[in-house]
Amino acid sequence: MPVKTRATIHEFTIILADVEELTPDLADALYEVFDDGTAGSCNGEVFIDFHRQAPTFSEAVQSAIADVHKAAHEVARVQTEQIGRASCRERG
Repeated sequence: MPVKTRATIHEFTIILADVEELTPDLADALYEVFDDGTAGSCNGEVFIDFHRQAPTFSEAVQSAIADVHKAAHEVARVQTEQIGRASCRERG
């Protein structure tokens, strides 16, 4: 009998490469490929705060990166702390 691995919700942020502002077209492209993240922009960076369900953190991040690639964008970096609107206001 196969062993079931329990999926956990993993929280992290992906920063997009070479994109400075979240436009309506970009938001549409991103939200067409995922529904477990919130996109935003702050200080010239576009980020996506993910709440991804997966057995491991690594699998969650890898699948989120694959989704960003499906939306025809590249990832600059992954952060384990989420950016969100509140911290953007604090930094900006």
